[in-house]
Amino acid sequence: MKDLNQLLVDITRLTARIETQYPELYRFLEEAPITIPSDAQPHLDQPTMAAYLESLKELVRQYEKTHAEHNPTAADARHEKGGGAFAGIRLLLCENPLPPLEEAIEAARAELPRSNFYTEAYSAPLRRLLAERIGISEDHLHINAGSELILRQLFDRLGQQVHLLTPTYALFPEIAGRYTETRMRPENDFRMDLREVAVPEGTTLFVIVNPNNPNGATVDLAPLPDMLRAHPHTYFLVDEAFIGLAGRSVASWVPEYDNLIVTRTFSKAHSLAGFRIGYAVLPSSLAEAMNRQNDAYPLARPSEAAAIATLQHEDKIARRTEQLKAWTQDLARQMRKLGIRTFPTESYFFLADFAPANARTLAWELERQGFLVKALPDEGLGEGFMRITTSTPENNRRFLEALTRSHLPVEETA
Repeated sequence: MKDLNQLLVDITRLTARIETQYPELYRFLEEAPITIPSDAQPHLDQPTMAAYLESLKELVRQYEKTHAEHNPTAADARHEKGGGAFAGIRLLLCENPLPPLEEAIEAARAELPRSNFYTEAYSAPLRRLLAERIGISEDHLHINAGSELILRQLFDRLGQQVHLLTPTYALFPEIAGRYTETRMRPENDFRMDLREVAVPEGTTLFVIVNPNNPNGATVDLAPLPDMLRAHPHTYFLVDEAFIGLAGRSVASWVPEYDNLIVTRTFSKAHSLAGFRIGYAVLPSSLAEAMNRQNDAYPLARPSEAAAIATLQHEDKIARRTEQLKAWTQDLARQMRKLGIRTFPTESYFFLADFAPANARTLAWELERQGFLVKALPDEGLGEGFMRITTSTPENNRRFLEALTRSHLPVEETA
């Protein structure tokens, strides 16, 4: 149990957050039979205060569930997807801080005068190029307006009983019918050995994110073929949203297995989030069914042109990726100098533990200073966890200054 002084500090911080963010809840607490503890109330002993703190946390959790619109930093889907209206520096959505390639911008611009015409059905030119690059036939491909739409389609079809490796992409628990989970632990730097993961009986969809979101580390997929063969009635989905930054793709394996699915996006390494371009590599029968039930013209002409132009300049994307990862490592190193624990990453984002600070409170303070960040809504982690995405070096410098102004403990960590 925490000592009395630390309990007082934690209660004070939480009540200050409540007073600022939830005035109505704060007024309720002021009128409650047990008033907010302070140094002037020595009759409240350590067990009582510890119990009060836990009750207060639970009250806040329940209030946020029913009053999400009043919580500007709650990491629910509505807030996260609302980042587009934020005028400051956005470190929330794992957006690439670099703009699209000039070649992509010019290709998109060239298509604007022809936007009165549809594209070729099912984005045929892009399908041909993707099939060639991956080394598969076109009948394994499904293209749509963003990978999230594809993921929702797949979960609607196959997500009756999902198994997740958590913490994971926040969308998956939201759209799964039911799910079980295998936890990745901070003491293992959130790394997972697939050989140690059991596939629960009745699992219809087993999900792997590689590199994983929210921590950015890759997953060794060498055991995957054995898992695919051992569980032929379970689909295995590998979400490769960040594969352009690190990790070994398994997209070329799909024709060999009837239960392997790979999803990808142009939003991350390729800087085309606003163009909304995603695709899936699927068993041909599943790809045919999804294409048949989808819009025959899933992409706008500028989007399709931007994707093709970007694929034709992957050498430039690779150079930019190395730059992004260098900025990320420098940002994490500077944060450790502020006493913040960061976890290993191979991408342009990483997990940080701000304990003993509360990540939601800190996210709210940073938002007031012009930075939109993500406090993790994962109850399996502590209250200090936050996902941080790199920005440009100048913006990262300003972010570090904002963290310093937030009165974090200054004690350099390893």
